[in-house]
Amino acid sequence: MGHRRGPRAVLHAACRAWGCRSAGCIHRMRRCRLLRRHHHRRAGRSLYAGGSRDCRPSEGGFEQGFNTLLSTKRTKHRCGRRALVCDAAGSKATLMKDLINQWCQQGVISAAQEKRMLADLQERQKQRAQLRQVAIIATIGALMLGTGVILFIAANWQAFSVILKMGVLFAFTLGALWLGYHLAFQRQTYPTLGRALLFLSALLIGADIFLLAQLYHVQAGAASLVLLWLVAILPLLYIVPEANIAWLVSILWYVWIFNAVFSGHGALPERFVPVLMLSSAILLFAIGSLHQASERLALVARIVRLAGLKIMLIALFLLSFEGFSVLHQSVVQEFSRFGAGVFIGFAILAFALLDIAYIRMRRETSALETAVGTALLIAAGLLLFFPSRGSIYMWVFNIMLFALLLLLLNIGLKREDMSLINMSMAWLFVYLFSHYVDMFWDMLPTSWFFMSAGLILVLGGGYMERKRRDIKGRIGAKGSGRRGGARG
Repeated sequence: MGHRRGPRAVLHAACRAWGCRSAGCIHRMRRCRLLRRHHHRRAGRSLYAGGSRDCRPSEGGFEQGFNTLLSTKRTKHRCGRRALVCDAAGSKATLMKDLINQWCQQGVISAAQEKRMLADLQERQKQRAQLRQVAIIATIGALMLGTGVILFIAANWQAFSVILKMGVLFAFTLGALWLGYHLAFQRQTYPTLGRALLFLSALLIGADIFLLAQLYHVQAGAASLVLLWLVAILPLLYIVPEANIAWLVSILWYVWIFNAVFSGHGALPERFVPVLMLSSAILLFAIGSLHQASERLALVARIVRLAGLKIMLIALFLLSFEGFSVLHQSVVQEFSRFGAGVFIGFAILAFALLDIAYIRMRRETSALETAVGTALLIAAGLLLFFPSRGSIYMWVFNIMLFALLLLLLNIGLKREDMSLINMSMAWLFVYLFSHYVDMFWDMLPTSWFFMSAGLILVLGGGYMERKRRDIKGRIGAKGSGRRGGARG
């Protein structure tokens, strides 16, 4: 199935590659993000401090063990009460170089071994860059191939019989599914191409569903077909937890919700769109949180949570303006029955799933996520059921958005997660600049407004980029310092 190996299996594999011949050798990770100490149960001495003769690496074996560690993209381990994440390649390449240099200075490895390990690291960086390019090209190719299949059937719609139309599309779908799984997980010869074909099969499943509905004149709306597509690819996502399929599921989630709400109920008032976005985003975030307990679905959980978080920020951003947060009683009465039912259903499900995730994970962040999600749902519910002609809700959502962005920035700094840091800083800049425009558009002359806005964009963008680089540098220096301190 191509499952990721746990930290113990990875370290034992590295130990075997390093030439350790002792069956009683164990590995522990302490205060670090990479292999720190190699303890021997009988000798009680660390490899870095000399170790025992049985546990000393063989000639050329240290480089093999290092490459074995690099072959693992992401492993999780727990040191005491604190859960850490070990990123063994990619963004940690600079820290890896520092670590190799320290090993050489301490006499753990020779100068020849250091040179070879640095060369291996540089070569692996090139390979990772090439793999990313191949993955992008393969994904684009999968999209083009799927589009070509659909256009081919559409162009020959009158010439093909019903059975031939279904047979061609089903053959392409099943062929892409089988070949992708075979290449990516069974033979593992072309994993990037296999994952692209699996993504293509997920797209073709949707084409199959819409084609069947059209051929047999099924009286089903677009929302029902999108929901069927979403349900059909969920088993595929659980069997092969791939990033592209996870993003597709997240997109289909929102497409289904908005199709279901807007179809058959007329054009809903635009002021209720952010409320619907907010409640559905919190529900999607809660679904992702529920999958965090599974290490195998950790990537899927992160993508789903990020998708929910991004829509959540967009909804809060819209509600921070007066045009969306100030409602009129007549509009609320027009929307009350159906809109209230949708919102209440989403709110109850989101609250229940957040509580279940907290009970399963028992982490401080889970409790914080439950509290924040509940507060946002309460604020959205008050806006929906108790509208106000004043600007009180606008100020409430402004405060909540600003506090949420600061909270995300703080969590990103604690976890050393640059994706959260970049997202929160970008949203802070967009939030501040948009409200500057909203405030001073009518107060300043046009020329002064555009000059000041351009100056803010240039200076503010430069300042935010400099702060982002400083934070990234401090995170790198902090990680390198922990490595040196643990060896000292």
